[in-house]
Amino acid sequence: MTLTIFNGLSLEEQQIAVLQEGIFLAERKDSPLRMLLYDMTFFYVEVFFLNRYNKVAWFNSFTSTEKLEPFLVHIDVSSILEEAHLK
Repeated sequence: MTLTIFNGLSLEEQQIAVLQEGIFLAERKDSPLRMLLYDMTFFYVEVFFLNRYNKVAWFNSFTSTEKLEPFLVHIDVSSILEEAHLK
């Protein structure tokens, strides 16, 4: 699937596409939202989820790695660095 095709889908179709084709990468929270990041092979999708209603509010699809930054600050790489230091 391409970014253009994904963006042309309805909200329900986008949700199905993410669940069927997406690979979960990360999660971040900013109340009242929870944002889930998925890799769709040729682009990324950020799923904005309303915790209060237990419902997907919208999707943000993109190719820019700059938009990954809010997720990267939450990834703990200390064990990887420690392992590299021990070698």
